Amino acid sequence: MRDIDEKSFENLKRKFSEYQEYYKILAIKKEKATDISVKEAFKFQKKQMEKMLQNYQGKNTEKLRTIILTTLEDAYNALKDENSRKHYEELLISIKGEER
Repeated sequence: MRDIDEKSFENLKRKFSEYQEYYKILAIKKEKATDISVKEAFKFQKKQMEKMLQNYQGKNTEKLRTIILTTLEDAYNALKDENSRKHYEELLISIKGEER
């Protein structure tokens, strides 16, 4: 198996390392987020990552796998239950308020 080329690695690394809204990372709508839907979305996105990287092996692939998995886990932890989602929403409001 081949490793992910350096250019692709850098592009994907940048995509998953930049700040993103966690709903987008898990590909779910905020209005439809429930404990169950967040868990299912996390599992689905994790499976998609593995499918995307299954034909690659090497240092860049492992780094990328770690970056993506960490991002997915962060998104899941922020949205996994009602209290976490509420705290996350408050954080987003705070961040958006500071950007003005």
